[in-house]
Amino acid sequence: MQPMTARFLGLPGVLAASLLAIAAPEARASSSVPDPSENMLPEIRVPKVHLPVRLDGRAGDPVWSRAASITLHDFWKKPEAAPARRTRVLLLHDNEKLYLAFDCEDHDVLAARTAKNDQTFRDDCVEIMLGAPIERLADAACLEINALGTLAAFYYRHADWINYRFDPKVEIAVSRAPVTWGPGVPGYRVEVAIPLAPLYPVVGLFTGEGATEVPDTFPEKLRANFARWDRNRNAGGGDRFTIWSNPQFPFPHPHRPERYGWLLLDRDSD
Repeated sequence: MQPMTARFLGLPGVLAASLLAIAAPEARASSSVPDPSENMLPEIRVPKVHLPVRLDGRAGDPVWSRAASITLHDFWKKPEAAPARRTRVLLLHDNEKLYLAFDCEDHDVLAARTAKNDQTFRDDCVEIMLGAPIERLADAACLEINALGTLAAFYYRHADWINYRFDPKVEIAVSRAPVTWGPGVPGYRVEVAIPLAPLYPVVGLFTGEGATEVPDTFPEKLRANFARWDRNRNAGGGDRFTIWSNPQFPFPHPHRPERYGWLLLDRDSD
């Protein structure tokens, strides 16, 4: 996501209907593949684990084998363009933290920014967006993490309201070793652990207008979306943007909370 002055100037107040839409496949723990022919939101069931997941950027904790997985898609692909580089997102939770891993295929990783809340969107990066389970609420907690592990975090309400005071207190581990497709496939992997408490100003709104106490577990459902910018050294080749739930914009842009998909958080461990 870019700062308002760079990304949002000129963004229309009322957006046209999308050329594409996605389907909501049956929630399951292994995969969730949107179908562009329908207009429902995707869902994915997120397994619960007993112990905190150990992050090393290389899938060193065997518990990753139990994770749910989703694939990101290019909903703006031009007919003559080559397929976007592959991205798989893995998901787990332990009631206190949400764990994600992004495996990103990439033949020319571009990442230079190392300062917190810098313009990480200009690098190869992944994006995480989480919202309250009440669909009328537009607030979202957003994280961008580049291939170096640099974090930009902010609250998002609309194009003119972006708050960088958000401190998610996340743990991040990265490597140049995506795991999904086996050895020899170039790219990078980002692993992240997101605790509940810093998200509560957004996701905690589901408890009602008068709620004041922070719960000690996640709600059973969260709205979420996941995306990736794949930057290209060759300007003629163009940058590519992929995402889980289609925001139904006529251009690549992730921030439409009402079009987030759903995370269904298991309450019992396998």
